[in-house]
Amino acid sequence: MDDLDKRLILQLFLNPRAGVRELSTRLKAPRTTIHYRFKRLIKKEVIKGFSLYVSPSLLGFSHAFIIYKGNYTLSNSVINFKCIEGFTISQIFYKDYLSLTEINPIRVFPVKEVIPYSPSKFDLSLIKELSKNPINIRELAFKLKRSVKSIRRHIDFLERNGIIKVLPIIDLGKIDLLFYAVLSEEPVSVPNEIWRISDNVKIAIASNLEEIKRNTESIKERSLITIKSEYHVNNWIDLVQINWT
Repeated sequence: MDDLDKRLILQLFLNPRAGVRELSTRLKAPRTTIHYRFKRLIKKEVIKGFSLYVSPSLLGFSHAFIIYKGNYTLSNSVINFKCIEGFTISQIFYKDYLSLTEINPIRVFPVKEVIPYSPSKFDLSLIKELSKNPINIRELAFKLKRSVKSIRRHIDFLERNGIIKVLPIIDLGKIDLLFYAVLSEEPVSVPNEIWRISDNVKIAIASNLEEIKRNTESIKERSLITIKSEYHVNNWIDLVQINWT
């Protein structure tokens, strides 16, 4: 994997719906090269597809990140990160702190903010369709009988407010990049951030361990920094009783 492949993967995290033309401009490489590299990464199963992350804030749930060891299937899990350090970090949703989790976690990082949001019926329908096909906006517009402009405007609003995020599904064992998380009890900032889950939970990418050390030197005393070996987004909204129509 060379530098262009790495930068292409980074762009997929930052802007997963970018087309070949836009990627070509951003990466300063010919369109034919970008198209070939993208297809090759799919063929090698480095890129396995795309999934939709939906914040628990959508339905007014509080949420937190919990750290635990062992293989558990949590009914209230939103996203799971396997860590090379030997434990799992899961984002879970809950109505009250007593029902926070079904297990006894090693540590809990409550998400600092819960976005007050009351989704419309159309928002819910859009998110339901996005969970099936998070990339193709034209197909969504056809299914929902709305203009592409209207669909794009709704998606932009939901993404801008942290309600949804499209994530590429990358086999982290096949890339020469380190995918790491910073969890803190106070707001933090890290270079090469690819996902701001909240002010105190960030996901970032680095080329090596030394880069992670440099990027987190000033916050390491008050933060937990973990390197990920894999991640999985759960379609948790299917488990919650919602009137979609």
